[in-house]
Amino acid sequence: MSRKSHARTTTKGSAPTSGKKTTLWDKGQEFPMIFICTTLWHEEDFEMATLLRSVSKLLRHARRKEHNNDPNQYHLEMHIFFDNVFETKKADKDGPDDFLNAPEWLELNDWVKQFQRVFKEVLNIYGDGTYLSPNQLKDGKIIRTPYGGRVVYEIAGYPFVIHLKDANLVQRGKRWSQVMYLYYLIGWRIDACRMKLPFSKKLIDKKKSFILALDGDVDFDPPAFELVLDRCMRNDKLAACCGAIHPKGSGWLVAYQNFEYAVGHWLQKSAEHVLGCVLCSPGKHKVSLSVSNCLKPVDKDQSGVPLLTRSAHFTNCYLTAQSL
Repeated sequence: MSRKSHARTTTKGSAPTSGKKTTLWDKGQEFPMIFICTTLWHEEDFEMATLLRSVSKLLRHARRKEHNNDPNQYHLEMHIFFDNVFETKKADKDGPDDFLNAPEWLELNDWVKQFQRVFKEVLNIYGDGTYLSPNQLKDGKIIRTPYGGRVVYEIAGYPFVIHLKDANLVQRGKRWSQVMYLYYLIGWRIDACRMKLPFSKKLIDKKKSFILALDGDVDFDPPAFELVLDRCMRNDKLAACCGAIHPKGSGWLVAYQNFEYAVGHWLQKSAEHVLGCVLCSPGKHKVSLSVSNCLKPVDKDQSGVPLLTRSAHFTNCYLTAQSL
């Protein structure tokens, strides 16, 4: 069942922005850097279409704002981490065994091929000939990496990266993919590689960078995202912010799910926030922004640190938020 992310105070057009930014934005990096991250494995085609439709609308909306020199524009970069995508194929025993006829090789599985097909269909539907076009998929780059590989596109002028994980090279699982993109973006891209702003020589300010965590079955519009972003930019001490969602459809089951989601968002998470211990930021189920400055990588040379063997250990060590 698809879920719709929304903001109750939004209207058609742009999201309402108060303009009440903190003093952090008075100097230095002018616009926020947004890393859109999601994880995929064996999602159905309609779930992939929902994700790509929402992201495509956001990319097109952001490009239009930049083209119009909107003061509330933002930089975007899309990252999809595809889990366990390679399959081993073996040649016939009677076939030749030489350089051109290897005894076995790796191929991408049907889920990745389905994603490519759905991606092209979405760009055909939402393509406008200016910012979105299926022809943009013809200019992709294939890069071999220590964890498998990645395919890099440029959609609406923004980097669109699909990370292909090989289960023989890196730990499989969506929770490990979440840990992976945190280390990749913050520990590697921003800290180690000293990532720069698009079309600029200035380094990215980690305090002005955000991670937008998405799930495949959430359908949202750009105004809903901008409302969450506006809230983040109005409070420097905020570590994460989520938007409310509701199931789509009708009937008694959907009505009960609406009640269940409302209790979880307005009562449970609000109570945990007041107590000062949100057990789970529902970013994988909502439009959620996490402030990257609040995510601290672990110092590998620190003495007394136990060996980390489970994904929960990595997550607990990595997601150490600053005291609010």
